[in-house]
This record gives sequence, structure tokens and C-alpha cells, in this order.
Amino acid sequence: MKGARDDHNVRLSLSENWGDRGGRSINHPAPSRTLEDDRHISRLMLFFAIVYVVEGIGQARVGIIYQPLTYYLKETGWTPVQVTAYFAVLNFPWIIKPVFGLVSDFVPLLGYRRKSYLIVSSLCAAASYAWIARLSEPSEFALLLMLTSCAMATASFHCFGSIASCIPGLRTG
Repeated sequence: MKGARDDHNVRLSLSENWGDRGGRSINHPAPSRTLEDDRHISRLMLFFAIVYVVEGIGQARVGIIYQPLTYYLKETGWTPVQVTAYFAVLNFPWIIKPVFGLVSDFVPLLGYRRKSYLIVSSLCAAASYAWIARLSEPSEFALLLMLTSCAMATASFHCFGSIASCIPGLRTG
């Protein structure tokens, strides 16, 4: 039984050497979070939730705006092919969404790569929706809806990039 006793002594000496970790494994100690870290995480989660709500309302292809806009276009005499083409154009910014990230990485605005683009895109979307409220013909607000779609795709990309940059060990801009 000498082998079992030696193994027990090794385990005891290891636990004594790592006693300052409270008996945890020797891999990595759990990171301790401060109150400031918790506040930062809470703000990020709120930001993430707001972006999801805005996307759910304004995204032309799957958002709340889709159903009434489809009905309105059909009521004004558009054919199903025209309605489909209209929504295909509005969906295009979501298809090229990674391009917005490349542009912001290579062309920072006001010294920031994400924050300034988030602010500008949010202001553009809000102004476009305010202007759309004053119009009545679908052909008049097509360009403005395209601008809101681009703005929301940009904001979405940079929101997720901001959250990803806060993950430890993941290096992003």
C-alpha cells in the first residue's frame, strides 16, 4: 500500500501549496467581478436589448413595419412582384452588413471606430422615420426606408462588435 500512501501525500502537498486559492483547481482562478464590472455589464445588456427592440420594430423584412407596409403597398395598387422587389431592395443593407464593419475599421469617424458610427446611424434612422411620417406615397419614402435599413444594419453590426470587444480574450476594435 505504499503507492496509495505516496499518492495521498502528493495530493496533500498540492492542496497545501494551492491553499491560498481556497482549494480550487490549479487551472485558473475564477475572475472576480467588481461593482463597476457589474454596472458595465448591465449597461451593455440594456444597450443590447434596445438594439434588438429597435431592430424588431424597424427592420423591413421581419420587423413590425413589414405587415402594415405590405398591406399599404397592396392597397395603393402595387402588384405582388412590385412589393417583393421593394422589400428585396430594403433587405440589401442586411446582406452587405459586414461591409459596414470594414468601412468603420478603415475609416474612423471623429477618432472612433464604433461609437461615432452608432450615433450617426441612429440619428439618420430617427430623422428618416420622422420624415417618412410626413409622406404618403410609397415611392416618396422608398429612399428614406433604404436609409433606415442601412442605419439599422450599421447600428446592429457595431452593437454586436461593442459587446464582443468586452469578452475577455477576444480582441476586436
